[in-house]
Amino acid sequence: MPIWKSSAPPAELKPADLGFTPEEASKFGGPVLVEPPAPGSRAYRYRFYSAGNNKCESDLKKLLAERRSSGATGPEPYCTNRPTGPATRGNGFVF
Repeated sequence: MPIWKSSAPPAELKPADLGFTPEEASKFGGPVLVEPPAPGSRAYRYRFYSAGNNKCESDLKKLLAERRSSGATGPEPYCTNRPTGPATRGNGFVF
């Protein structure tokens, strides 16, 4: 039984949160492609693009077409300007 759940939305992910140096992070801009976990995995993938060459929408169209042709189910990838980390689930018990 969960004993606490935050009502605050998850914090926005920044490239620096994922291990990029501040110099590398400053070169990114525009929407980020968020790919939900593949079946059997729990890892989300975040694709940041350089500010002058953002191809999030075209890459998203390709991924969605691949999903349709393969019959994949589950959450779909998406582009967003405010990527957040995946929702975490936790359980706690009081004895």
